[in-house]
Amino acid sequence: MSQSLQIPPKRTVRGPGGQTLAQRILRLTDRSSECWLWLSRKNPKGYGQMTVDGHPRSAHRVSYEAFVGPIPDGLEIDHLCRVRHCVNPSHLEPVTRSENIRRAIAATGMVAGKRVGGLQFGETCGAGHVIDADNSYVKRGIICCLTCRRESNRRSMSGGRERQRSYTDHSKVAAAARAQAGEWVTVTVYRSANSAYQTTSQIRTAKKLPFYRPAGSFEAQHRKVDGGFEVFARFVGTAEGGAR
Repeated sequence: MSQSLQIPPKRTVRGPGGQTLAQRILRLTDRSSECWLWLSRKNPKGYGQMTVDGHPRSAHRVSYEAFVGPIPDGLEIDHLCRVRHCVNPSHLEPVTRSENIRRAIAATGMVAGKRVGGLQFGETCGAGHVIDADNSYVKRGIICCLTCRRESNRRSMSGGRERQRSYTDHSKVAAAARAQAGEWVTVTVYRSANSAYQTTSQIRTAKKLPFYRPAGSFEAQHRKVDGGFEVFARFVGTAEGGAR
């Protein structure tokens, strides 16, 4: 992109001094190279920060919104140039969180500034859990299984005592439901209706529960039983794993 060319701003929100967001960004950047380098304050990870309507915002997200348009819900902004304090809209692309992490690892071998090793996306941990963006975290530079950590935390919190409700291994539930396609299988029992409702919603949408992907491949419902609310799920996807 020619640095003499100023992209017509999409937003006309005005800040201090009556400047638009686009004008503020142009004033606070060094555009002597292809990257528009942010000259104002940055967060500890090196991303530019600015205040919009009294709230702190990431400068690169504001730049994309000002020069290109709204960022679709649920997407993150990936720096194609890999320069964190660059706010050049032509270097920014909305992507999913998993794609953003995949690109970071492919380009630099790092996530959030930490070099990664150990498990990789698509592999399974020792307990059989699939590692992806929703089921992973980085510890001391190593990608680890989030499901295993949560189960370990639950065991630690119980102090070795028998827990009133056992941990639900959703990977096994999803596998059982796929093997019995079209039939309802029991997922778990909750004491509260709210917990049961949240789990049924997460199964249908596959949010936070990647074992039920793709979204729409499973139906879920809950009903009141003695001692709580029982959650059921059934696989309604195609043989290839997609939803009908």
